[in-house]
Amino acid sequence: MSPLHLLKYKKLFFLLWCLGITTLLKAQTSEVTQLPDSVTIKDIFIIGNKVTIDKIIFRELSFSKGDKIKTKNLKKFFDTELNKIINTDLFHREGTRIEFLSIPPDGILVQVFVNEKWYLWPLPILEIADRNFNQWWNNRNRSLDWINYGMFFKKRNFRGRKETLVLRLQSGFTRMLQLRYNVPFIDKKQSLSLSFRAGYSERRRADAIIEQHKPVSVGNNDNVVWSNYNASVELGKRIGFYKFHKLNVFYNSTEISDSIYFINPDYFYNNQKTEQFIGFEYAFLYDKRNFITYPTSGEYFALNVSKIGLGIYNDVNSLLIESTFAKYIEVSNFLSIEGISQVRLAYPYQQSYAFSFALDNASRLIRGYDNYIVQGQHLGLLKTTLRGLVLDKVINIDPVMPINQFDKVPLRCYLKVFCDIGYVKEKYPLPENQRLSNTLLSGFGVGIDIVSFYNSVLRFEWSYNIHDKRIPIQPFFYFSSNL
Repeated sequence: MSPLHLLKYKKLFFLLWCLGITTLLKAQTSEVTQLPDSVTIKDIFIIGNKVTIDKIIFRELSFSKGDKIKTKNLKKFFDTELNKIINTDLFHREGTRIEFLSIPPDGILVQVFVNEKWYLWPLPILEIADRNFNQWWNNRNRSLDWINYGMFFKKRNFRGRKETLVLRLQSGFTRMLQLRYNVPFIDKKQSLSLSFRAGYSERRRADAIIEQHKPVSVGNNDNVVWSNYNASVELGKRIGFYKFHKLNVFYNSTEISDSIYFINPDYFYNNQKTEQFIGFEYAFLYDKRNFITYPTSGEYFALNVSKIGLGIYNDVNSLLIESTFAKYIEVSNFLSIEGISQVRLAYPYQQSYAFSFALDNASRLIRGYDNYIVQGQHLGLLKTTLRGLVLDKVINIDPVMPINQFDKVPLRCYLKVFCDIGYVKEKYPLPENQRLSNTLLSGFGVGIDIVSFYNSVLRFEWSYNIHDKRIPIQPFFYFSSNL
């Protein structure tokens, strides 16, 4: 018998022995009052990790064997530790828990139960090639020419070390070949990360210019009008549990056709039909949200500074500074408040079309303006949402689903009301794009959010903005997932 099997049997024997002489106390109960003021952690057992190696889970814990911890607010302490494990995105929320056994007079044995997700995803691609569903529905006349299809291969938790390997083979509106590889820990202290990305994509139809705050596309199904090569290397540093530093160095090369250039000679810097540049981006992240997928408490801060163009190719010279701060307040078990503020600054003021989007309705959105794009150098916005939990249950489909990772479907539904305000500063507004630039933007409405497994969030929103006063409240639809 191998030493590894002997170690597992020793751990099992010790666990059974503890069960025989102690009383099981769950972290979710109030029985912690029976413990002394502080306890010593005698041992920690990870249970249920068939793929994930132990050290990936231990990295998320702020305690280790031999530590002495206070028993006051012990439930809150273990809940915080549990949230950090769930936020690795490797385990289901349902079935993942932390329990402990008391070992008199002043010790505890900690047990971490994890319910692993499904990590191998060979999936077909069928998606809309637009900034969001609503722009495709309202501005593209629901054209099937704006559909991507292909195959998507993703191996999450590769080698049990939280690594991610992605291969994307795509056709349709955007033909794409992309490879990504992320290694979250490259050192013994598990603080340094490294990731690589490289890809090629081309389109036979592309947006060439913005008119009346809506994109105008050119091209047909015969000739390529837009093509791009890109590659990047990113080095990350994780400090503690919630702070991250990232430095990304990237290369980009894009070429447009004569048809795009004819409509918009300012598509690229210096009126060219090709553009290539090397740049770098520094990012600082502070993420202390209870659940990253759909947080109800905690806070988030991000600062990104990007220098696009280093003078090597003399094509681009742009500095972008972006910051996001989000605060989530849990008023009760059923009611929470979300507040998000974003600021974007771009220099110099004269930007090419490719770098002119302040409000792009992808990463930056004021709800109610989902159908519009607002160009400008600077942006400030504030988004507030009041959400109420109306349904929280787990549907057991075990009788018809033989795979354990899919036999329970969590379902949480939230009703919400929201109000967003923002402002886009455009130093050189075009006559056809002045209505939403350099003026206050405000939208509000109601919606329903449905949160399910594998980080899928389905959002239905009915919103209204102060500029389209004659248009009735419009429905909008969003879906996001991170398989």
